[in-house]
Amino acid sequence: MYSKSSSSKDRRIKVIQANIRRRLLLGKTSLLKREVFLQDVLKSDKYSSASKVQNFLKSTFFVNRFTLDTRIYYYAYISKKLTSVSSDECLREKDFSGASGFTIKDVVDLQKKIGTDSFNGSIYKTSIKNVLGAFPLATKLMEHNEANNTEVSVMTDITHKIILQKKSKHFLINYKTCVCSEEDYPKERKLISINEIANGDLNSLLDNSKNANNKELFFNLMFQCFISVGTFHNSINSVHQDIHAGNFLWHLNNERGYYHYIFNGNSFYLKSCKYNVMLYDFGYAGKIRSKKSILKILSDYTEIITSFLKNEFEEDIAPPSDEIIASLYELIDILMVEYKIISSKYSATSSSPKSKSKSYQQIYFDYILNNILIPFSFDNMLVTVKPSNVINKNPYYIDI
Repeated sequence: MYSKSSSSKDRRIKVIQANIRRRLLLGKTSLLKREVFLQDVLKSDKYSSASKVQNFLKSTFFVNRFTLDTRIYYYAYISKKLTSVSSDECLREKDFSGASGFTIKDVVDLQKKIGTDSFNGSIYKTSIKNVLGAFPLATKLMEHNEANNTEVSVMTDITHKIILQKKSKHFLINYKTCVCSEEDYPKERKLISINEIANGDLNSLLDNSKNANNKELFFNLMFQCFISVGTFHNSINSVHQDIHAGNFLWHLNNERGYYHYIFNGNSFYLKSCKYNVMLYDFGYAGKIRSKKSILKILSDYTEIITSFLKNEFEEDIAPPSDEIIASLYELIDILMVEYKIISSKYSATSSSPKSKSKSYQQIYFDYILNNILIPFSFDNMLVTVKPSNVINKNPYYIDI
């Protein structure tokens, strides 16, 4: 017979499982159309033909553009170009060969809207004056409200505390944020965030049947999602609370070998693949403060698996193989069991995680690493013994 506390935990698990089923049946995609991504931007510009776009995407210059060292170098280069742009600048309307856009002091040009407006903003392809190569950036225009402030604040912290310190490659860079100082300025573009542009989101990879049925690639992408969420939990001390395939972005990756990660003082190594996955969109992020965060931490991880199961019930998109689907449901069962254990262990106290030897997010990622990442690795995709071909001289840290 269940105790009252056991019954409560079972109800919470049923809520998670119901949410998983709802996500699988309804699906959830990015709020912005895929035209916000780089290859689609290129198609509308000088690389107009499909063959030119494909050749450029495959070029050594383009692929190597997204190594962490190059991204950091490019950040420093762009930042110097933006020194004259203050944090309270406003946009001014500007004509670009008959197309309407915006500018900031004729230094930052928002030349063309890409994608469609959503409840949390619109995105413009952006160029910076006198920048060599005119490589496009993406500027997001938003209302100056709590959720959007959270998003840009988190991205700024991630940029300075994690990416520029070479602690992780699994997030986008924020180059500059401005809040227009004029009181009567249109609210829908009061908050201005200049960011890297991605190649696409996880939907574009999982909706490709070749990717969905390439077991090694499929699991490598999923492992990167777990690592990016675990890094966010442990390094930013926050839960994401809006995990779906549209909020994992990717860059092409040309590096070969293994990436070195450190968690809780211990090393593990993940084999590289042709995509680098990055967690994005932090408007719903919230600090991890107490035992109430246990369910939120677990939900972030279970929603990753839901994202990879999203095509199971689709008629027009080939789903993953039965073998892969069975493995994903096994992972969900593993997480449900651990939730019972962790919530039972810590439900007797209301003290903060910081008062314990390990935080909840550390306990959970330790469980993810030892019960999902390592056991479900195959063909030496993830190893704990240092391989000969380690890519990054500076290890990536899950917990800073």
